[in-house]
Amino acid sequence: AAIVFRRLARSLPTRASVMGVATCDKGLPAMMMALAGLRDLPGILVPGGVTLPPESGEDAGKIQTIGARYSHGAISLEEAAELGCRACASPGGGCQFLGTAATSQVVGEALGMSLPHSALAPSGQAVWVDTAVRSACALVAMEARGLKMKDVLTPASIRNAMAVHAAFGGSTNLLLHIPAIAHAAGLPRPTVEDWTEINRLVPRLVDVLPNGPTHHPTVRVFLAGGVPEVMLHLRRLGVIDTQVQTVTGA
Repeated sequence: AAIVFRRLARSLPTRASVMGVATCDKGLPAMMMALAGLRDLPGILVPGGVTLPPESGEDAGKIQTIGARYSHGAISLEEAAELGCRACASPGGGCQFLGTAATSQVVGEALGMSLPHSALAPSGQAVWVDTAVRSACALVAMEARGLKMKDVLTPASIRNAMAVHAAFGGSTNLLLHIPAIAHAAGLPRPTVEDWTEINRLVPRLVDVLPNGPTHHPTVRVFLAGGVPEVMLHLRRLGVIDTQVQTVTGA
C-alpha cells in the first residue's frame, strides 16, 4: 500500500506537496511510510479519527466475538444481528479501542506528521472538517516555508513517537511500523534495545480499551486532551525532545 501511495504522489507532475488522509490499521501506517519516503516534499497526515461508541450495546472490540458466541449458543441470531448493527454510533473512523488504527493516529501525531490534537477525533463530527481545513492551511504554509518531510522526521521525532507509544500502551504492531517509517525516511531503525530502554523509562499514562483498568473508549482520550496532554506529562518527565520540528512549523 505504501508503494502504491508513493507512486500515486510521484505520478502528479505539478505536485508541490502531499496530503495523506487515512484511518485504518493498514492504510494509516502505509500512508506514514509513503509520506516518509517523499522526504523532499512537504507532507501532512490527516487521521480519520475514531468511531463513537453506542449509547447501548457493545464496543467494536467485544463485538468481534459475536460469531463465536452465537456458534456456542450464548446469544441468539437476533441478538447477534442487533448488537452488530449498534456497535458503531458514527460513520467512518477507527476503532473504539486502542488497536493498531488508533495507535497509528497517536504515533503519527507524536512524529509531528499531523496537527496537534488531531489523533482520535470523534468521527462524523464538525471537528473532522475543521481538522481537514487546518491541515490544508498548514500544508500550504509548509510549502511557503520550504519545510519538507525530512525536516519533520528525524531520529529525535522517532524516539518521541516511541515514548508516546509507551505512555499510551499502544498496539505492538507499531513495533514493526515505526521502524518501517524510519527506514522509509532514511533514518536508523530503532532496535530491540531502544524499545526496551524506552519502555522501562516511560510509564503508561493512558487508561483506554483494551488495557484498562477503567477501559475508556478512544474518543474519551481525545476529550481528555489526547496526544498533547500526554506529551505535556512526558515533557515534565524529561523523556521527549521538545526541539523537534512539526508540520505546524513550530
